[in-house]
Amino acid sequence: MTRDEYMRELTEKLSFMEEGPRQALLDFYSEMLADRMEDGMDELSAVAAMESPEEIAARQRAEWGEKAPEAEKPKEAAAEPMDDDALRFSSLADSVLKATEGILRQAQDTAEKAQQGAEELQNALEKDMEGDDWAQVAQKLRNTAEAAEHKDLDGLARKLREAADSVQSKATAAADGDYEQVVLTCPVGQLRGVRLECGEMPIQVKPCEGNQAKLTYYTRKEEPYEAAVQNGVLTLKKIEENGFGKGRFHLSILSGVIKIGWTKPAPTVELELPPDALVDLLAHTSNASIRVGGMQALCDVELKTSNSRIALENVTCKALEAHTSNGRLVLENVSSRKAFTGATSNARIEGENLKSGGEMRLTTSNSRLNLDGASSASHMTLVTSNGSVQVSRLFPGGTLEMRTSNGSITGILPGRQSDWSIQSHTSNGRNSLPTQQPGNKPLNVRTSNGSINLRFEE
Repeated sequence: MTRDEYMRELTEKLSFMEEGPRQALLDFYSEMLADRMEDGMDELSAVAAMESPEEIAARQRAEWGEKAPEAEKPKEAAAEPMDDDALRFSSLADSVLKATEGILRQAQDTAEKAQQGAEELQNALEKDMEGDDWAQVAQKLRNTAEAAEHKDLDGLARKLREAADSVQSKATAAADGDYEQVVLTCPVGQLRGVRLECGEMPIQVKPCEGNQAKLTYYTRKEEPYEAAVQNGVLTLKKIEENGFGKGRFHLSILSGVIKIGWTKPAPTVELELPPDALVDLLAHTSNASIRVGGMQALCDVELKTSNSRIALENVTCKALEAHTSNGRLVLENVSSRKAFTGATSNARIEGENLKSGGEMRLTTSNSRLNLDGASSASHMTLVTSNGSVQVSRLFPGGTLEMRTSNGSITGILPGRQSDWSIQSHTSNGRNSLPTQQPGNKPLNVRTSNGSINLRFEE
């Protein structure tokens, strides 16, 4: 069952509940799914680890649903009746606590079973892995996947097979080797751009004193890299494709999430620039993070990775594109004189004090989007799915568009409600906005299976 299917079925099963408590529970379970996927579980495994919609609905029906006839209710003398809001809050709190207790018990049982099975598989797999070539490694991964299936660890088996396919398709037999550190420096005045293509190495860009650009990178026989300055561009790239070096395979469990990796992590490529360096920056990697901080005069910036986070802090640039997947996008005090684009998937976006001299577009999926303080000279678009959108202090120069599904949209917008030209829609949730309203500032808000609760400063 996919996440969308799970949330739709849960929404249907809880249709007997009042709107407010139902939406609170839907948000609760949607956030739980998002957190599990953000911690590394794939969508199907995350859904499989949840209580079924039928179990949740049965428990809620026992708590909320069928009310006893008035004649059968015991009478309480001298009892002060609670108002409706207090009753709803008390019942909701009790219901959420009971739901949490059940989920924690189930998660603990699942984690203990997975821990025991993974440890047995880890010991068997690592016993004679050292010294194997990649073909043998791939075969042992497949054999271990079969053993995992026999222990009813389907999620682990799927990950093992994915790892085996990756090893088989990409790797060649190669002896392990140590990385050699290389440092290249040049006057920043000679540069108009930097291009870092780093395979699977983390990248960090940070400020330095003086007027020298300094690049610290790593190379080895299996992953030969070379840096050079040519025509005003500092470039780092792999010399040839020799596959990748062999590390020791391992399994681990963190908070009930099974992870697969290699014990030898790639070192971090570091680029140091004066804070006022006027250069284009292109940084590409995969399965590794990218961090940029303290740069106040960059030109065009393009950052791309996968399965890891991108973080920018105190950065000013001409134009910005930041793309990752399965990793957070964290933006703090970031300003772009032109377009501002940030995208990820299966992970949250966190933004604070953002500015764009053109359009601003932030998109993710299967997680929440939080934005506190943002302005743009043109349209501002905030999109996710299966997660909430929470905003404050937004000042768009054009249309403000916020979209999600299976999640709520909440926050505070500047000015008065009558200032905005509103189009809004939701299903199975409350809506604090009119569905249509004329005004000067275009505001489009849409969700499903979630509430819209937007207020205005005045």
